[in-house]
Amino acid sequence: KEWLRLAAAEAVTSATVVPTMLDRIISELQADPTPLPALRTLAYGGSKVGLPLVRTALELLPDVGFVNAYGLTETSSTIAVLTPDDHRAAHAADDEAARKRLGSVGQPVPGIEVQIRAEDGTVLGPEEVGELYVRGDQVSGKYAEIGSVLDEHGWFPTKDVAYLDSEGYLF
Repeated sequence: KEWLRLAAAEAVTSATVVPTMLDRIISELQADPTPLPALRTLAYGGSKVGLPLVRTALELLPDVGFVNAYGLTETSSTIAVLTPDDHRAAHAADDEAARKRLGSVGQPVPGIEVQIRAEDGTVLGPEEVGELYVRGDQVSGKYAEIGSVLDEHGWFPTKDVAYLDSEGYLF
């Protein structure tokens, strides 16, 4: 409630929240709608967000551009983004595969390559679940005590379980 009060009073235009905060903000808006005419962008991330919450947020704040991003410290932050346009398109889609993209972290940012690999290192195709590997100039993969963990081709093993859909959206 206090976040909404401050956002309205201070005419906040852009904010970043973790999923727990987004859930509380949306719950409060459902109980007591608060106009947020200045809010243009609301980014969320840090952990998985349920589709019902994202859909409700889009319905309650239709003029806000929602952004979901995924990254790691070793990748110098963001490596994939679900943009405001992606959110709107997925929310309005009739096709279930397109609607499902609200649960993704978007597509890789420019300069980042991603692969999903099986345990034996085989690169997997769309919809196949495996470990996410990333490569790009912003990917470090180096540690003080153990050195580089990049493979011989510069790929960083994130240790995250993931898959790509047929359009390259990362889940």
